[in-house]
This record gives sequence, structure tokens and C-alpha cells, in this order.
Amino acid sequence: GDVGDAGEAARCVEAAIAALGGLDLVVSNAGVAHYKPVRLQPLDEIEEMTRVNWLGTVHVVRAALPHLLGRANGHIVIVSSGSALRSMPSGAAYAATKAAQQAFGEALRHELSGSGVDVTVVFPGQIATGLHDHERATMPDFYLPEDQAASAAGLADVIVAGIEAGARGVYYPRNVRLLRAANGVSPQGADR
Repeated sequence: GDVGDAGEAARCVEAAIAALGGLDLVVSNAGVAHYKPVRLQPLDEIEEMTRVNWLGTVHVVRAALPHLLGRANGHIVIVSSGSALRSMPSGAAYAATKAAQQAFGEALRHELSGSGVDVTVVFPGQIATGLHDHERATMPDFYLPEDQAASAAGLADVIVAGIEAGARGVYYPRNVRLLRAANGVSPQGADR
């Protein structure tokens, strides 16, 4: 379903609950990416990323929350991005949607404290997926070749481990955590 449409996201959540007999875990992972300098990026690409990446997360979580809270048990996983921790050139709009997910997840975790529903925000680096297939030839210099990207299976494993441990944040590969630290210590250094 199209998570960017609140009604459709709610219908998909309800259909999943009916098919599975309940709801224990919600993983908000839908996302699109378009990397271009802001001055060159068509507004429709920015709007699409906002609708799918950011509002899609809100739509799915809001649809699922009453079910999770009604059981006083469950887990919400929001797959953000290392770009939420440190935005890169040509990724301003994408990073903004991912930073919105980060802020949403952090506040939601506080709001749900004591409810039995946990929240984990995931910060993947570059993962070997088809996310950038439509723009691979025009990606910025920092973008790694596909064979150097981290594996999707490895990401899935650390997400499951994070859920089981009740982790607030999951970083994969581990060096993604350095993006936050480097930017916090020296934004100018992180720019370099």
C-alpha cells in the first residue's frame, strides 16, 4: 500500500491485523531517495520523499498505535538513516525527512514510556539495496560502489537484535554512530 496516503496506510494496518490475528511489531521502513542539490531538485521529488519517508511513518504509526496500546505490549521500529545524523551534499531534502523520523521516534519513545510499547530508531548507512538504482550514475562522490555497501541481511540481523534488547537506537554499520559524534564535536570538521 501507499503509506503516503493516511487512509490507505490505515487500511493496510487493519488488513495485516486481520490476516495475522494481531499486532506485536511495526516496522516503518518505506522510503524513497532522490539525491540532487536543492537548487536543482524538482519540488515534486522533495514532496514525494516527504510524503513517503516522513508522513508515511506518521500514518503507519498512528494507525498501529491504538492496537499496540490496547494490548499494552509491542514494538515500533522506525528505519531512519545515517543521513539524519549528518546530512551529506545533494541529500538535503532526503536527510530532512530522515531527521524528522529521528525526532518523531525519540519523542514517541518518551510519550509511550510505561505503556508497554517500545520504540527503536534505526540509522543505516549505505546498504546494498536498489534504493538508488534510478540515480546511481549521478550519485555524489561520497557514495560507495554497490559492492562496498553494507548488506541488507546484516542490517536485518542488527534490527532484530536491537528489538530483542529493547535498544533505543540501532546503527549499522557501527561506524554510522560516528556521524553524530563528528558533527557534534566539529561541524566544520565533519564537513571536510
